[in-house]
Amino acid sequence: MTKPYCVMPFIHVKQFQNHVFGPCCEFENKIQNRSNNVKVPRVEDSSIIDSFNSDYFKEIRKEMIEGKIPAGCERCLNKEKMGVNSYRIFMNDKFELKNYNINQSLSEIKALDISFSNECNLTCRMCGPSYSTKWNSVWGKFSSLYNKKWSLDTGDKGLWKMEIEDPSMFTNLEYIKIMGGEPFISKEHNSFIQLMPKNMIQNIFFEYNTNGTIFPDDQIIEKLKLANGGVIKLSIDGIGELNEYIRPGVSWEKIDNVIRLWFSFITENKNWDIHFAPCWQALNIHFFEEYIDYVQQFSHIKSDCEEWPWIGSNRVLTPEPLTIYVLPKRYKDNLIKKYKKNDIKTRYPRLRKTLIQYLSLDYGESQGSYHKKASMVDFNEFNLAIDSSFNLDKFIELKNVL
Repeated sequence: MTKPYCVMPFIHVKQFQNHVFGPCCEFENKIQNRSNNVKVPRVEDSSIIDSFNSDYFKEIRKEMIEGKIPAGCERCLNKEKMGVNSYRIFMNDKFELKNYNINQSLSEIKALDISFSNECNLTCRMCGPSYSTKWNSVWGKFSSLYNKKWSLDTGDKGLWKMEIEDPSMFTNLEYIKIMGGEPFISKEHNSFIQLMPKNMIQNIFFEYNTNGTIFPDDQIIEKLKLANGGVIKLSIDGIGELNEYIRPGVSWEKIDNVIRLWFSFITENKNWDIHFAPCWQALNIHFFEEYIDYVQQFSHIKSDCEEWPWIGSNRVLTPEPLTIYVLPKRYKDNLIKKYKKNDIKTRYPRLRKTLIQYLSLDYGESQGSYHKKASMVDFNEFNLAIDSSFNLDKFIELKNVL
């Protein structure tokens, strides 16, 4: 029997914000029907357990066991072609890649990627109602953008929630990734953590994606201290005014305070870590050096670690007017020259190389089925619509581009 291409469909369940289950966060969840009309399991009529041994999961496993790479795995493939470590590589290193069966027992679930709710307190520009309840109050103001060639996500609107009443049924769980909305707002999340037995939480590594606006209450913090470890991924897209502009809703002063509380937490709890997880896009790709300046004020906490705190390389793919690829070529070329200067080359060289690659690409190159549709005209229209809805001015540093 051939070892599969990726461990994820055999040990992991991802719950997407569009109410479907899939093998991992990188899997293209829009591919909702496979051969023989096998349909994707949905939150409305399937539990996490049901989805794990659904026909949908079984078919993906079967293809991998046969040595094939299933449709839906393109994101990892494209990252690896660019020389970027993919989620597949990360998880294959974390969990044993062995001979698995098409039918997997509940005890084989070792990792979960879940969102308990889309409740959120920010209206981030690259987001929408599926991920943030805050978007519902302004969504109707963007009707002029719905039918563009690049389209605007018109996903599920309104509040949705998911509850796990008995966490202890996941007997061999080792890893939980918790998304949102904003996870630390969710009562369902807090209940899940509180119900988790001590002998269970001690075996689990947590990964949180949080917007950095809320520090949990003492009960949750004390429970998380019992965990095997974890990482807090801070979705911060700029420093100061720029973050307020991209992610309207909470002042930078408050976010900066929460960031410092998290650094105090990991200083006291050595098995926890902090990563910065920006979404690199047209609005912040020029801000790389300033971002590093802010992050490196915390580097003394782990002075023996290279390139710490870690900064992520994810880029915005939708909405398309915010992608790096809409920017004028001359502007991108100037940024490439800036980021290649010898005096700054030593700081975060791997991330720097990735951002230079993003700036060098024009969509259509090694991007799978994606084709560039948006332009700077769309960039202007999109951001002007959001600015007027939020009563914001365009961020001054971008006026030379606009």
